[in-house]
Amino acid sequence: MPGLQPQEAPMPAGTRAMGDVAATRTAIYGNVLDSAKQFQPLSNQKYTLELSQPGYEGAEGFTKADEKRAILEGRSLGRRLRGTWRLRTNDDAKAVVDERRVTLASVPHITPRGTFILNGNEYSLSHQMRLRPGIFTRIKESGELESHVNVARGVGHRYFLDPEAGIFRAQFGQSRVPLMPVLKVLGATDKQIREAWGNELYASNAAKSDPRTIKKLYKKLTRQNPTSDNEEMGDAIRTAFAEMELDPEVTQRTLGKPYARVDPEVILAATAKLLRVHRNEEAPDDRDAMAFQRTLGPEDLFGERISKATNAVRGALWKATLPGNLEKMGPGIFNKSIRATLLETMLGNPIEEINPAELYDQRVRVTRMGEGGIPSSESVPDEARNVQPSHLGFIDPVHSPESGKIGIDTRVSIRTLKGDDGRLYSRFLDKRGRIVWKSPQDLADAVVAFPGELQSDNEHVRVQQHGKLKYAARDAVDYQLADMTEAFGPLASMVPFKPAAFGQRVNMGSRMITQALPMTEPEAPLVQSGIPGTGESFESLFGTDMGAAKSKVAGTVLEVTADNIKIRGTDRRIHNVEMYNNHPYNRKTFVHNTPIVRPGDHVGAGDVVAS
Repeated sequence: MPGLQPQEAPMPAGTRAMGDVAATRTAIYGNVLDSAKQFQPLSNQKYTLELSQPGYEGAEGFTKADEKRAILEGRSLGRRLRGTWRLRTNDDAKAVVDERRVTLASVPHITPRGTFILNGNEYSLSHQMRLRPGIFTRIKESGELESHVNVARGVGHRYFLDPEAGIFRAQFGQSRVPLMPVLKVLGATDKQIREAWGNELYASNAAKSDPRTIKKLYKKLTRQNPTSDNEEMGDAIRTAFAEMELDPEVTQRTLGKPYARVDPEVILAATAKLLRVHRNEEAPDDRDAMAFQRTLGPEDLFGERISKATNAVRGALWKATLPGNLEKMGPGIFNKSIRATLLETMLGNPIEEINPAELYDQRVRVTRMGEGGIPSSESVPDEARNVQPSHLGFIDPVHSPESGKIGIDTRVSIRTLKGDDGRLYSRFLDKRGRIVWKSPQDLADAVVAFPGELQSDNEHVRVQQHGKLKYAARDAVDYQLADMTEAFGPLASMVPFKPAAFGQRVNMGSRMITQALPMTEPEAPLVQSGIPGTGESFESLFGTDMGAAKSKVAGTVLEVTADNIKIRGTDRRIHNVEMYNNHPYNRKTFVHNTPIVRPGDHVGAGDVVAS
C-alpha cells in the first residue's frame, strides 16, 4: 500500500506489501526460476539427467484486453520458462549423449487484480502461515501431555507422557512405541536417561521396554519390512533421525538451547520439559504465537512445487534410458506440479469475484489451512481459533469467516509487509518515538504497549508481552503500536466508527463490503473512514484497487477509446492508461471503466481519469 509507507520509515530490504501485485509477480517469476536452477540431477544405473540454463522467453506481461480474451476463450495466461535437459553417461567420461531445449512450464501470470487465469477461470492464491520447525510442548484437550516434533526435513512425530504410569512414548503416524528403546538405539546412555527422568521414571520405562519397538520403528521410518539384522536396522533409524531438521531459533525459545537436529540430547530435553509442565514448574508452549509461524506467499508456493516434480522427471529419465536419447522429452514437464498450487493445495480458490473489494481481500488473506499447514477444519484445536495477543499489528483481530475456518482464515493488518525470510513486518514506535519495522520474532521477548498508552499519565500501562495481555511499568515498554488503525486489515479499515462497534459488527461490515453488487449510478459514500494523520480516507487510498484508473503523469489527454486513454506527458512522451472494457468476472458481475476525461483535457499525476 504505497500510500501508507511513511517517508521516515522506508520498507526493510527484501519485503513487499501484501497487496502489491507487481512485487508479487516479480517474486513469483524470480522464485520459480531460482527453483529451476537448483533442480538436482537424477540418475539411474546408466544415465544422469540434468537441467541447465533455465530462463524465460516471450512476453512478461499481458494487457487487460489479453486477460479478457483468455477468459472468454477458456485459455490460461503464463510466462514461458524454458531450459536445456542434458543426458549424461554415468561412466568416468560423464559424456553428454543428448541434449534438448524445451519449455519447462508456463508459469501462471498474476493479473493486476491479484488473480491467475487458468482454463478461462480466475483463481486467487492465499498466503499461508506454517508452524516453524521445532519442538512444542502442550497439554491436549484430553489432558494428555505432548511434545510435537515439527521438522523441516525428515519424519515429524510426537512424544507423550502418561502421568499415571510415568511412561514416555513416541508416536509416528498412528503407531505409538515406548520411547526408551528409541533413545537406546540412538545412542543415549542409561546415565543420561536417569539424569533427565530420575531413577523412578527410569525404572518404570525400563520395565515397559519392548524389543519389538525397533522393528516397528524401522518399518515406519524406512517403509521397508524389518530384517533380522538389528545393527542394520539401528543404522537406518539413526540415519533417519539425523535427517530431522529443527530451527535452532525455535528450540532456543522452547527448550533453552539452539538444537538443529533430533538426537538423544534434544529428545531428553523435550521429555524433561514434559515433566516440568506436568509438575506445573513450567508453562506449555504457545504454538499459535506469531514468533513460531512463518508466512509463505504465492512466490514461495509456486517455487516449492518445482522440487515436487521429481517423479515426472524420473519418469522422463527412464523413457530416455532404453533409446539413449531425449526424443521423448516433451514440453511442460513442470506444468502439472506448478498448476497443482492452484488446484490441489487447498490454497487456490476460484472466487466468485462479486466486486473489486473481494479481489483485494484475497490478496491480503492468510490461512493456516492447506498443504503444509492444517489439513482440515476438524484438525484445528480450539485454542488456534483465538485472537492471539501476538497478532497485534500483524493480523486483523476481527476479519475472519463465520465458518469452520474462523480464526485460522484471517487478513493481515494494513501496514503489514511480507519478507523474503518468511517473516511478517509491521511499524512500531520505539522508546524515542521513532518508527521502526519489527517482526513477531523481534517482539517475542519485548514489551509492546497499545496505542496511546505512553501518552497517558498512568504509572502502569496496557501491554502485550510473551503472548499475554497485562499491565507493565511505563519504563519497561520497548515498543508501541503507533495507532490502533494499524491493527486492522484494509477492508476493516474502511468500516467507519470502529471504536463504537462490537468486533462482530466490524467483522460483518468487512465481509459485506466484498458482497456489495455494483450500481448503475454509483456515488462516493458520504461517510468515509479517515487515515490518521492525513486528510485522506481509506476509500481514496484503495481507489485504484477498487477499479478506478489514474494517470501516473501530468499532461494532456490525446485519445480516449474503450480500452485505453493516451496522455502526452510533460516529458513529451505518450503514456497509456489501460481500462477495463466489460471485463467478465467468474460469476454474476463484471468490471468496467467509464472515462471521465476527453481529448484536450489537462490532468495531473494521480488524477482519476476513469471511474
